[in-house]
Amino acid sequence: MIPVIDKTVLIDDKNLFSIAAETLRIIRLLRREKIDLYFDLEPHSYFSKIVCILSRAKIRNGFKKDDDKTNMPIYENEIDFKSGVSLHESYLKMASMSGCNLITKELYSFPGGMENVSGDYVVVNVNASDLRIERRWPKTNFAELLSSLTTNFPALNFVLSGSESERAYVNSVINLIPPANRSRIRSVAGEQTLEQLFALIRGAKLVITNDTGPMHISFALKRPTLALFGPASPLQYNCPANSSGIYHKVNCSPCVHLSVTPPCKGDNRCMKQISVGEVEAHFRKMIS
Repeated sequence: MIPVIDKTVLIDDKNLFSIAAETLRIIRLLRREKIDLYFDLEPHSYFSKIVCILSRAKIRNGFKKDDDKTNMPIYENEIDFKSGVSLHESYLKMASMSGCNLITKELYSFPGGMENVSGDYVVVNVNASDLRIERRWPKTNFAELLSSLTTNFPALNFVLSGSESERAYVNSVINLIPPANRSRIRSVAGEQTLEQLFALIRGAKLVITNDTGPMHISFALKRPTLALFGPASPLQYNCPANSSGIYHKVNCSPCVHLSVTPPCKGDNRCMKQISVGEVEAHFRKMIS
């Protein structure tokens, strides 16, 4: 989707054997390409650091964390990673350190307009990736919110997004909504390509989402976004001025990138503290 990218190399990570085999393939490919400049955009993964070192790239750029115990000279250009600084700004700083004089903060132009969604609509993303499933706001809360919004905003349609693997979860949320309120609620989970997801979000009047991929797409497309945070802090991201983040700080948040296992053991009280009334109040203010 981005015209300046000439080649994309993907790793099949379905099991340990495939990861090992694919890693060897990737390293051979990178060495054959004789990489001049390498950007390691992953601040938390030792795997990405290993691949970066073994690539034999001439100049390597990456993040340094305060709690990094490796003490290995991995990168020629290092950016101090701080959880309270927007990743957006950290990435652009890495570009500046590599000699980029013209920094563009705008997203590339992606397809616009959703063909089979009519009228004014709101995109709702009830999902979160398995990086930290605790980023989900409770499904009962989403169901209660949608029941209220369909009643109080009869001119709006509500489209629930998601991948094929998230289809069942999205449907389970819809099934909690009274049948009388479902006529203007539609799920497109598992039905869209990435390009179509961009187009869907670009045409939305507003996006309600957990802290996950579609949130970042919505931010980048400058759509009004109502984002629900818990295991991560909104300070870590570049939230546009037309967006609103709801976040109740608890003692173990943020935890997403700091611990493999969530301290709450799945009891995401950081998300449960966000009330339906609070989200609806933000929605009313933003939609007006």
